[in-house]
Amino acid sequence: MGLTAVYSSVDTYVHEQIAQLITRLVLEELGAKASVEAAKITCAKLSETFEKLMRRQPPQYRIDNLQHLGPKQLNVL
Repeated sequence: MGLTAVYSSVDTYVHEQIAQLITRLVLEELGAKASVEAAKITCAKLSETFEKLMRRQPPQYRIDNLQHLGPKQLNVL
């Protein structure tokens, strides 16, 4: 079964979880690779805002219990 078929076969709330996990990983990666202090501060603020927004999500969209998943498990970056 291809990745598209797997993605299509899961519950729709999982689509949102995948999007949030990828967003979190990208924000972390941007912060880690930032070399200018202003960029590092901006990345930190973006990550902080993202985390605050995630805490406001309905329970089925929360990814607190999925934080152990990294780029290899999600096949990104």
